[in-house]
Amino acid sequence: MPKDIADLLRSIAGIKRSRGVISRELVRVLEEVYSSTRGNVVYISSRGVVNKVQRVRRLSSCDRVLMRNLLSSTLSEVNARRVNESRGIYAVSRRDLALIISRLREMTNEQ
Repeated sequence: MPKDIADLLRSIAGIKRSRGVISRELVRVLEEVYSSTRGNVVYISSRGVVNKVQRVRRLSSCDRVLMRNLLSSTLSEVNARRVNESRGIYAVSRRDLALIISRLREMTNEQ
């Protein structure tokens, strides 16, 4: 049970988290995707990644936007091919996905 109005609002809207926490959650989900794929090409949906994180943690709308932006910027750094423009689906090789995970780990360690 929430103690006051601030606790109630946090439980409804989610708590705004730092960039380090967001990148840590992204690393966790992308490692899960990396380990579960068998082929050379991995299809990543930004909506699917956010939904996987949201099953474990409650995210605010700011956190979701930050997570999508962080994911799309790291995917564009490795020149991931955008399969579907409107849905945010990318095609990435497993080697590039490993590179993305290592970059996000470095970002997490810096913060």
